[in-house]
Amino acid sequence: MKCYYETLGLLRTATAGEIKKQYRTLANQFHPDKNNGDKIAEEKFKELGEAYKCLSNPDKRAAYDRETFPQATDVPFMNTSNSTSNFSFADAFAAIVLIIVAIAGIVYLADRSSKSRPAI
Repeated sequence: MKCYYETLGLLRTATAGEIKKQYRTLANQFHPDKNNGDKIAEEKFKELGEAYKCLSNPDKRAAYDRETFPQATDVPFMNTSNSTSNFSFADAFAAIVLIIVAIAGIVYLADRSSKSRPAI
């Protein structure tokens, strides 16, 4: 299955307006009437229509996202519902602490390695 977002050259976070604008731009570019007999342009035009048909409908888009990107619901802090039940301040704090410890470790190792080298 082709990625409809890639077909339209969009990110998954694209708004309905961005999807419509990008579709119209590309559909105009690849329209069969503007590409006399070009089979590649004709195929691209059909792919664009299929992608737009799915992504322009909120229900179809949600179903497509669930089927195509199931791991997105498992990502911490990425809650696509209107509820904030999956958000945890403890998890957020733990992630921040982990980042700080990692940066401190990198700085420590860099400082330690620079002191162990003999001066030239």
